Amino acid sequence: MRNPHVPWIALGAVLLISGLVLMIPRHAQAVDKSVSVRVVNDSSEPVPVTLQGAAQIDTSAPVPVLDMDNGARQPFVSPISVHMAPFFSSVHTTVATVPAGERLVIETISMVGAELPTGEKFDVSITTTAAGATADYAVPMTMTFSTGTVDVYNAFQSGHVYADPNTSIVVNTRRFASAGDANVSGTISGYLVSLP
Repeated sequence: MRNPHVPWIALGAVLLISGLVLMIPRHAQAVDKSVSVRVVNDSSEPVPVTLQGAAQIDTSAPVPVLDMDNGARQPFVSPISVHMAPFFSSVHTTVATVPAGERLVIETISMVGAELPTGEKFDVSITTTAAGATADYAVPMTMTFSTGTVDVYNAFQSGHVYADPNTSIVVNTRRFASAGDANVSGTISGYLVSLP
């Protein structure tokens, strides 16, 4: 017959061994002091700083901060005004010249065009030179209404069009019929970036 105390003795032995294993001292890993710690908090959770030694903090003058993406931007706005007299099928008008030492970034182009007589079609584009290459950018015009004698078109285009220093921004208007007057007015806006 089996001894009824054997399971209890086995359980006690397992518990005793487990307790002894937990009591064995372990070696802690050394901290590598060459690794930097980086703390990033926003202004709602400032990082507390404590000075040690003879250091001082001067709060009388603000610390200058340079936004590397935005530091050299200067606003740019140029009006557009183009008149096409009767029997002229296309007109190329310089509306701005990029200053020396600056790069122009055009962000928006807004235009209104009026065509007399009704039913005639025209298109508009912008020509710039960037990285030494000249390119045309179409500005799609949409007819918004007609008075019966004049068709009125609108356009608003956003994006990024670049222009090199000392180059011209040219608005090109082209008609598909040459009777009557046509006028285009609007605005080019963006910013200039100072070049090193």
